[in-house]
Amino acid sequence: MARAIGAIDDHPFMSTVLAEVVAAVPGARFQGLVASVAELLAQDERPEVAILDLRLQVGSSPEENLQALAAAGIATVVYTSGESRYLLQSAVRGGAEAVVRKSAPTRDLVEALRAVLEGRAQLSAEVAASIDTDERIGDAGLSPREREVLALYADGHTTVSVAHRLGISVHTVDKYVKEIRSKYTRVGRDSGTKVDLYKRALEDGVLGEPGLP
Repeated sequence: MARAIGAIDDHPFMSTVLAEVVAAVPGARFQGLVASVAELLAQDERPEVAILDLRLQVGSSPEENLQALAAAGIATVVYTSGESRYLLQSAVRGGAEAVVRKSAPTRDLVEALRAVLEGRAQLSAEVAASIDTDERIGDAGLSPREREVLALYADGHTTVSVAHRLGISVHTVDKYVKEIRSKYTRVGRDSGTKVDLYKRALEDGVLGEPGLP
């Protein structure tokens, strides 16, 4: 019987990304996405492994979330967009079995999940610190307006919805999206699909920016 892997993340579109990842893990199945640890623990069937985002709108700390999952017998792989060293160290203290940055190749998350399921995952404070201080990602140089468009478009809104929310035309939104893709391509970062743009938005801290309608 396939072993269940669940996910805790605020962004619904992440369900598509993680379902594809888990499908590549032998002997595993994706149980679904929830927005909080409490919601996951309230399910009738609990997963064997949880993929956890460090920043959740409910305001709980990574350490608290990891401790709650561990107490329920659930191993945790932290999947982070590169938060502060403090948060990463908090995840380590909480007992995360693995930490993978969202800018890393998908195969890194697949391998981390395989390792946890096979009981061979190891994590140290040094590993967390090295992930947090990795500055190799190229800056795409998006303008404030481009960041607004990306925040909405990458989070699942259609071009029509983005246009309505920002008070601009659909044609203008299309132009912004095209330029955003070009800027990421120029610095060697994939942007050909909406999943790619979602990942870029996570890496650059674009999703969840204050002030968006």
